[in-house]
Amino acid sequence: MIEATSRQSIPTEWIDPIGPNVGYVKPEFRNQVLETLKKEGAASRARLTERLESGDWNSRLTEEQKQYLKENFDLKNMSWEDYQSLIDKLCEFGALDQEDKKYLHCGFGGSLEMTYVDLSGPTCTHRLETNPFPNGSSFSDWRGDVLGWAKYLSGFQSWDTDSQSWQKTGESLLFEKLYGLLDGISK
Repeated sequence: MIEATSRQSIPTEWIDPIGPNVGYVKPEFRNQVLETLKKEGAASRARLTERLESGDWNSRLTEEQKQYLKENFDLKNMSWEDYQSLIDKLCEFGALDQEDKKYLHCGFGGSLEMTYVDLSGPTCTHRLETNPFPNGSSFSDWRGDVLGWAKYLSGFQSWDTDSQSWQKTGESLLFEKLYGLLDGISK
């Protein structure tokens, strides 16, 4: 299902509407939609890589911002809605970019816990560590421990065919950045 708010570059004639701003892709346009989504994903991933490789990687929060976050968010016991509010606040403070939300599992599905699917990137990732929780890659598996969850997700890698080695994904680098910000708040 396609929502108009999430995919503005898909022409309306490719969509079979089922409600206001919501519809299904018409079968005859499936390949074009997939290609459009791949192009959007590649452009978004390139912007993420550029932000992470620029000086933006070391975004700092002021002491006042850290204090505010520490007083208003319990990083070891957080609801899904609290996590989304935390990410919104980090974007408001300039520590994260609004576009980062989708890579941080935020901003899709409203109150549902959903992961952004990027059709342009690698489809296989790997983590070289025993998972402390069975099937523990989702937020709910970590029982509100956003600090532990971010640290865990920062360790994922994908196979890079150019270098013939495992490399951190853009998403894992962004979770590493998030973990660094949250770790600084927790102290």
